[in-house]
Formats: sequence, C-alpha cells, structure tokens
Amino acid sequence: MTTSDAPRYSYNSFLADLAIQYEEHIKATPPNKLLRLGQFYFTLLCVVRPDVADSIAGSEFDPFYHDELSSELHEKVELLW
Repeated sequence: MTTSDAPRYSYNSFLADLAIQYEEHIKATPPNKLLRLGQFYFTLLCVVRPDVADSIAGSEFDPFYHDELSSELHEKVELLW
C-alpha cells in the first residue's frame, strides 16, 4: 500500500489491517519485544499514509507512547484521511 493507493484505501480498511497485523505481531513476538498498540498504529500509518502520520506526529493525537487508541485519535485521523 502506498500513498498513491490511498483514495481507494479507506480508514476502515486500515483499521482492519491494523487489527490483523497487530494480532500477528502479538503471536510472533516475545513479550519483552512487543510494540505498544499506539506505536504499531503509528508505524503502520507512516507506511500507508505518511502525510496523515506527519500531521499528527508530536501533537496531542500522536498515539506512539500509548497502549490504547483514543476516540479522539480516530476522529482526527479519519478527518485527515
């Protein structure tokens, strides 16, 4: 998935991919090497929609250091999508 594919790739599709890939990450990674959900989300967002990731990086919506994803994050990213 690249930025050029973004118009055909919805935020809901991104969330589905996130859920699948994070589950695989949990199964394949030793507990002491697991990424936080926010870290995994942001890393995947950087790959799929770097423009959106840049918009939230370092802001109050940046999920990188969080274990959970807030509803405010989802609302913001969906608006930027």
